[in-house]
Amino acid sequence: MPGQLAKFDTVRTFAQQVTHVAEANYYFYSTLSGLKPDMDRKQIAMLTKKEDAVAALAASFAFAHRAIATITLENAFETIKGADGMHTRATLAAFGVAHGYDHYGQMVEYLRMNGIVPPGSK
Repeated sequence: MPGQLAKFDTVRTFAQQVTHVAEANYYFYSTLSGLKPDMDRKQIAMLTKKEDAVAALAASFAFAHRAIATITLENAFETIKGADGMHTRATLAAFGVAHGYDHYGQMVEYLRMNGIVPPGSK
């Protein structure tokens, strides 16, 4: 609204959203597959350059694809150790996808709050 002062100090920045999704992808998909992440999750949060954050996100999606490929008919619904005892490979894979979409929606709102039309809306 015109004249309304909005505060965004508790909202993740676009870069923080990108690095959060990359970190989470490595967590979810290494848990479901047992594969070792090809990046240190703690290092991702410290990335400051756009190119580095985007590269980390892209690498995390490639890792997710490799991890999902480890799911078979035989192991899809086995409970995974280290996943709070409540997840199977299939449910954790589905949650990982939903998590990414949730943050995509937050990124779209962040762009709009900053007067930027998201590319998908042009």
